[in-house]
Amino acid sequence: MRWTFIFISLLIVSCTTKPEPLVAGKDACVHCKMPIADTRFGAEIISNKGRIYKFDDINCMLQWSRQSSNVDAGSAKLYVVNYFDQIDLMNAADAVYLKSDNLRTPMNSGFAAFATKRRSRKTIER
Repeated sequence: MRWTFIFISLLIVSCTTKPEPLVAGKDACVHCKMPIADTRFGAEIISNKGRIYKFDDINCMLQWSRQSSNVDAGSAKLYVVNYFDQIDLMNAADAVYLKSDNLRTPMNSGFAAFATKRRSRKTIER
């Protein structure tokens, strides 16, 4: 009985899909099909089946998730790239967002995600 519990626990943990860092020049946006050139503005959706969808712009993720029947929006996990740490993908619900015409984003949305308000203010002050 104990071994069965351990085996099932390991199986559940090993099946959990985690966000993958975006790779500029290798990954492409699922929505607009453009190669990802600047990872600072990217995002990912992980479906409840574990499939990862990558986006070059936060706005692409939003548009695709509204249009697509591939992902159950209620149970999918949404992640955004931390502008100052492009390897760090954060839960989209925990991020602080900045929209600015001064941000040159891939699809001209002007959206960027930050871990804290303080970090987003530093971007505005530049």
